[in-house]
Amino acid sequence: MVFNGIGTAVVPLTTQKPISSVCALNGRLYITMSAALTSTGMVVIEFAQDMIGRYTTSGRTARGNVASRNVTAADVVISTPGLVSIDVNHVHARVLPGAPLDAVGLAIPTVAVATAGGVSVIHPTGAVANITRATNGYERVMILADGRIIGSQGASNIIDIGPLPYAASATNTAWRTSNLFDGAAPSILPGTSNKVLAPGAIGKSAGLTFLAEDTGTPANGMVAYATKDYATGWQAGDIRLAALGEATTGNVVGATPLNLDGTSAAGWTLAGTNTIASVGGEIEVTYQDNASGALYTVTGLTAGQTYAFRGKYRKGTANGSARLRVRDGTTVLISADNATTTAVELAGQVTPTGTTLIVELLFTGTTPAAGQTIYADDLRLDVAVPDRSYKAKPLTVVGTLSRTAVATGADLTAVGGFSGTNYLEQPYSADLDFGTGDFMVAAWSKGLTTGNILWRQDPGGAGAQYGIDVGGSVARFVCGAATVSGVGIADGGWHLVVGTRRSGVAELWVDGVRVGIGADTTNLSQATAPLRLGVRPNGLAPASAGSQIALARVSAYASTPAQIAKMYRDEAPLFQDGAKCFLGGSSNAVADLDVDAATGILAVATGNGVSEFQGLRRVNYLSMANVAPLTNDAMKSVSVQGGRRLLIGGAQAVAHNDASDLMAMLNRYPPAPAPAAATAAEVRIGTDTTKPVTAAALTGSAAFQTLTDAATIAWPMDQGYNAKVTLGGARTLGVPTGMSAGIVYVLRAAQDATGSRTLAHASCFNFGAAGAPMLTGTASKEDVFSFLCVDATPGAPKFDFIGIGKGY
Repeated sequence: MVFNGIGTAVVPLTTQKPISSVCALNGRLYITMSAALTSTGMVVIEFAQDMIGRYTTSGRTARGNVASRNVTAADVVISTPGLVSIDVNHVHARVLPGAPLDAVGLAIPTVAVATAGGVSVIHPTGAVANITRATNGYERVMILADGRIIGSQGASNIIDIGPLPYAASATNTAWRTSNLFDGAAPSILPGTSNKVLAPGAIGKSAGLTFLAEDTGTPANGMVAYATKDYATGWQAGDIRLAALGEATTGNVVGATPLNLDGTSAAGWTLAGTNTIASVGGEIEVTYQDNASGALYTVTGLTAGQTYAFRGKYRKGTANGSARLRVRDGTTVLISADNATTTAVELAGQVTPTGTTLIVELLFTGTTPAAGQTIYADDLRLDVAVPDRSYKAKPLTVVGTLSRTAVATGADLTAVGGFSGTNYLEQPYSADLDFGTGDFMVAAWSKGLTTGNILWRQDPGGAGAQYGIDVGGSVARFVCGAATVSGVGIADGGWHLVVGTRRSGVAELWVDGVRVGIGADTTNLSQATAPLRLGVRPNGLAPASAGSQIALARVSAYASTPAQIAKMYRDEAPLFQDGAKCFLGGSSNAVADLDVDAATGILAVATGNGVSEFQGLRRVNYLSMANVAPLTNDAMKSVSVQGGRRLLIGGAQAVAHNDASDLMAMLNRYPPAPAPAAATAAEVRIGTDTTKPVTAAALTGSAAFQTLTDAATIAWPMDQGYNAKVTLGGARTLGVPTGMSAGIVYVLRAAQDATGSRTLAHASCFNFGAAGAPMLTGTASKEDVFSFLCVDATPGAPKFDFIGIGKGY
């Protein structure tokens, strides 16, 4: 069917009324038009009803039938109200549950229209509800499967989310229940243009953001980034660090190309007739006639290499503020102002496009008077690896480290070569002070038989500490006073190790399964504690030779069990041979997104081809190289359904209908390997929901463990339901750990060769009105206790005494 009408036709298609979007569903075609010289609103073609109409600010109009689509027509208003604006940017339609049927039995869609004045939602009944945003409106809009609306604000970095509206009109701030933007958790990639939407994904000029919402508490949702240069894995909640997901391979060597401590003012370039001097160990810039203050040019840098910048600055006698910033040519990379006379620190990451950067100390705010001053000190640039979280606090490289692919042909790289003098460090940052609150640390590691993965601690060893490491080939999480040991990971494979503290309970997770818990409420804020990867800040416990670390993350939020399981499930495929996770091609600019409802494949159209993702893994890349009809890789739009794609780029639209390659694409990488059978220890812990249980594991879970005889006997119940101990004196049975409510635990207490030993019990053991029984005093005889765990709260469990057998 051809539409070639003039501007006054039933379907007016001209250069003055350009099409901004098209959507088709259930026999209806929606065509929107944005402003050039004249706007036309939205045309609706209802094929089954043989009717063409239009939505404008005046309401819905009738313009004729399908046969008259290319002839001149006039509008006849048949219902009101109309769209919030006639300048329409985008349309999306979805059939929601309970939708009424039209005359031929097709469900009538709900339609959302993004305009320059807001979003208009057209219900199947014909009622129109308007969400108003007077300035710049919305660029894109989508109706989600649960009926919520998500819209990208025009000329803004904000994505609004809210319920399906029914009121005739509401402002966007009154309607929305949450919003997403860069700079606040969960932070999406930055950018105010090209904000395109798909279920679970947001595209911008800076790349692709995957989104796993927590609809109950939006701030606790997860995001993951994918660009042509890096991928982050899932970032949960208020993320504070997301590093080691880069594409770059080869060694990275620590260096400090800038280190100015304020004892010399040499090398600075002054603006106007301003003066500079070293005064009291600070660099002092004195205003004479130019607020641009002074600048220092750092040379000899490596293009594309990330550097950690740190510098202190303050105002002296200046009327306004002191500003410290770093420029790459004319582009400001980081900048901050200080209106006080107390020095503060500017810290962040900078990546030059060439071999130089410019550090500037400026006067800002109220115009200074001649003779007024500003100061800087301890200006430093260090070679670093980037932090891709919104905090952007990089890890400084100390010594020499290696960067190699995590698997043969994989996109993702890992860092290795750690030792006591080769490691990554983030100097003290208040972002990692978690007090007594919840938090999470996580990283993938391989080949680690002993040593540190990620650790925060005062270098002198004083105060609180937290981190994840491996001791005796077993993963561990140290959280203040708690040391939680897990399972062995020294099998040569990649493993995800996660430590969380949630409401005073420290939890260790390995490969998506909780393997240990402990109690801790330690205040973890430590103003002298750096974070190190590969060795502890005190220089101890370097990661074992040949080990590697990737996708390291820290969050001021304890991920839920479901989120941790998703992290493992979605990230494990990235560590397989040939696994891709970056955007294909040479462009980060996302032009369009679409999800194939049949396969779940996300298609991402960029300025250089189409990348197709299954979860976080890129499973296909379409370009001129493998789609013969394409003559231009600069994509404008993409549509996918059932493995078939429509690719629009340049001045052409190409249908790529070979569905046979879809199955090859889905089978190219196997899913994450199925979990091995549960071990006896995992059966006792009882938190895994995925592993099969064998008869041997059930039997092994009941094997007796031998407790260590001591004045206070420790009983780690996650190491055995049944335990035995030989008493060598007057003893007390301490508070057990690792218990599970509802489990019966058995203790065999034997007298030694001397006999007459006694056993007291911690207060968590309840013996009822009869009290605790007396032991058989005969040498070498054994009594058998049984207890039911009725409360498994770490540090404060409760056990009811069931009975005792005496004199065995």
